[in-house]
Amino acid sequence: MSTVSGRLAAPATVAQPWPWLQLTSAALIRWLAVAFTLAGFALRVGGVGLPSYWGDEMVSVTVARMPPLEIPGWLAENDPHPPFYYLALHGWLRFAGESELATRVLSALLSVLSIPVAGALARRLFGLPAAILAMALLAFNPLQVAQARDARMYPLLVALTLGATLLLWRQLQRPSFGGWTAYALLGATSLYTHYYAGLVLIAHGLWALPLALTNRRFVLQFAAAGSAITLLYLPWLLPGLIVIGAYEGYGWSTGEAGIGSWPQAVARCLQVFLTGPWSPPEPWTIAAGGLAIALAVGGTFVALRRDRRAALLLALLVLVPITVVYLASLQRPLFTPKYLIAASPPFLLLVAAAVTALRGWFAPAGVAVAAAVLAVQGIGVERLLDDPRFANADWRSAARFVAAREQPSDGIVYGHDGMKWLFGFYHPGGPGEYIPPFAGRERRQEIEEALRRFTLDHERIWFVPWWNSDTDVIVERWLTDNAYLTIDRWIDRSVRVLLFASPRGAPVFQSSTVRFDGLVRLDGWAVDRTETRQGDVLRVDLRWTALEPVSDELRTLLILRDGAGRRLAVSDRAPRNAPTVGWLAGRSVVDRIGLLVPPGTPAGEYELALGVYDAGTGAALSPDAPAPGGLVRLGTVRVTDETPRFDPAAVEADRRLAADLGRGIRLVGVSFAPGARRQGDRIELITFWQPAVDGATAPVRVGIGERSAASQVGGLPAGAIERRDLAVRVPPTFAPGRYDLWIAGDTGRVVLDRIEVVAAPPLPAPLPPARPLDVRFGDVATLLGATVRRESGTTEVRLLWRAERELEQDLAVFVHLLDEAGRIVAQADGPPAGGAAWTGRWMAGLQFDDIHRLPSDAPGRIVVGLYDPVTLQRLATPGSDSVQIAP
Repeated sequence: MSTVSGRLAAPATVAQPWPWLQLTSAALIRWLAVAFTLAGFALRVGGVGLPSYWGDEMVSVTVARMPPLEIPGWLAENDPHPPFYYLALHGWLRFAGESELATRVLSALLSVLSIPVAGALARRLFGLPAAILAMALLAFNPLQVAQARDARMYPLLVALTLGATLLLWRQLQRPSFGGWTAYALLGATSLYTHYYAGLVLIAHGLWALPLALTNRRFVLQFAAAGSAITLLYLPWLLPGLIVIGAYEGYGWSTGEAGIGSWPQAVARCLQVFLTGPWSPPEPWTIAAGGLAIALAVGGTFVALRRDRRAALLLALLVLVPITVVYLASLQRPLFTPKYLIAASPPFLLLVAAAVTALRGWFAPAGVAVAAAVLAVQGIGVERLLDDPRFANADWRSAARFVAAREQPSDGIVYGHDGMKWLFGFYHPGGPGEYIPPFAGRERRQEIEEALRRFTLDHERIWFVPWWNSDTDVIVERWLTDNAYLTIDRWIDRSVRVLLFASPRGAPVFQSSTVRFDGLVRLDGWAVDRTETRQGDVLRVDLRWTALEPVSDELRTLLILRDGAGRRLAVSDRAPRNAPTVGWLAGRSVVDRIGLLVPPGTPAGEYELALGVYDAGTGAALSPDAPAPGGLVRLGTVRVTDETPRFDPAAVEADRRLAADLGRGIRLVGVSFAPGARRQGDRIELITFWQPAVDGATAPVRVGIGERSAASQVGGLPAGAIERRDLAVRVPPTFAPGRYDLWIAGDTGRVVLDRIEVVAAPPLPAPLPPARPLDVRFGDVATLLGATVRRESGTTEVRLLWRAERELEQDLAVFVHLLDEAGRIVAQADGPPAGGAAWTGRWMAGLQFDDIHRLPSDAPGRIVVGLYDPVTLQRLATPGSDSVQIAP
């Protein structure tokens, strides 16, 4: 049989359990080693530059950017890790740069290096089939892939300890001075990488100890190598002991709420070694844990039959680290399975031994088990790469969010000193920053006094929490109680950004009482200004009193809206951003709200209105003094013509764009309701534009399919944001199908979506009217007849209409019952046919019945007409703006 030179060579005494793998074994293992290495590399680097750094990675990068001579000293005082990885990363950063991709590629390369090393070790212990399977398992192992995608030291730890184990086994077979020297260097380097490497070296020592009875020379050589490792490690020994002694621990403790018994700890680690570093138990992970235990036991049994020394070595490499950390966790929480990653490759080698031991009639079963193990690992890798629950926090987007909206007078508050590295990396050179002492509740007064001073120096304050630490809670509570919460945005599942406006003296309250369903009472409010501009914050104080115990979650809606009822700005949150459940009768609170006037708000006068609703049901509470829409009117605010320059990223739009459509006008954002549209529906869009030169204007068209509507945008200073509400009607003649929704200018066109158009529901056949008519309303519609029926306190009016053409605007029908003096006794207003025949679906010749019911059967004149519900302008008839249909 041919052999492979170097580390992948197999001793002639190793039997091959699967004969078909003996064909050209040297070339086969070379090609498979390359294939699995490349596949593992692709998994480890694919998209690795996209996620933001997370906390520990930022520590790696920050420390690695220090001068090399300062790194050991800083680590000895601030971080519980040895210096080698950080020094190696320092050199790598100088070569590759500091981007997420460049930094993480080092971890990927180190992790990939472990694949052929594991294959070489498995080849020497159990033969070629086990070597091939071991490389496959390591290449597609979720735990190894996960750690290889982080800028941390764990892939280096695995490569070094796995290489040391391979050298140790080779020294048992062919000892040499060079081999022992390399072993000592790898052992010392692994200790300088992570303290858990010492657990691997302890396992090596326990394995070598029984060999003193049969191979004393080997044991003496091993002891000499161990002494060399100790000497090489002496410079860091004292600092390392100090760091370990002072480390309070991070991970799980033992007990009911922790890892439980030692067998449970072993089972949990084996499951993580197979499925990945995720904690939530699920059916597939529990089943995989059982499979992992069975394979570990089976692999150990097979290894004992093949070579007891190999079995003992791998078993010790798996059990010693788990056991030592478990025992240490009796005193301090240190047990975290993913940090025991150096024990993962020996476990995978035992799995490979167990699976490849199935030979002869059982060989197909071995193939099936191997496929099952790889499938389980594949699920873990798929979860790692695709499940958003396990994605890194998006600090990059958080920094962009702040940078697009910050002003020169802003300040940034961090609740954790680590945020000055993490958030500061993505937002360098931001406005004045304050980092409160990370001391928690025992220094509450000091933190609050520092915040009080900080609010005097800054107009607005950004707050970026970190994992809701004690200091975060103190900072957020103080700012909520004393400043004006303006923005509370979750960038993703774990990153949150808040903006507060600093207080401006004592507010002057308007003492007006409004009750909401007899549950809470608004006792007064204050607005800091009546004139503002785009990008400014309106500071609003609301004084609430509970009239009875509150058992529901209540939320307030503070709205800035125009004359047509369109909302320009909305604040939707609980009073004081805290639960209302448990408010007792008589409880009074003052809620401070900052309402940001968004970029693009057109100059003009707007209404400030307030509502309250039940967060559980969505039902609005009825005020006893409502304005239109069931809201309480707090006053008016004028937005001035002053149009400051904005970053387009500050636009609050569902979709941000950078589309140059000609004449120096750029479309920077657009929002519209998603979903299908009926024939005749009106598609309304909120668009945002930014001119490149002062006063630039441009004609634009918004369209669906071949139908479009024209508009004009621009006229503002360069860099200003203009909001323009546009609309286009889906023609009633469109066949059901999918059509492009687009916006176009002189030189460009942007397709926004593919809109599905569905057929409008058919209208029932109209009935002959009791009174024929022929009254024309402009060129829009003709009233062909009417039927009036009075009974049981109501009057039913049935109108027969004929549409004369298609319409872009929405129209409503009014039906008024008038007394002898011409006063309205009863009325009914609404879209034609209750909305079934809305004017958007009108086509020339369309006839339909339109039924209205008046809450009175009193005698009198009944008049009918059409009007625009936005402008209230009535459509003209010959000689009037309505037609009398009764008596």
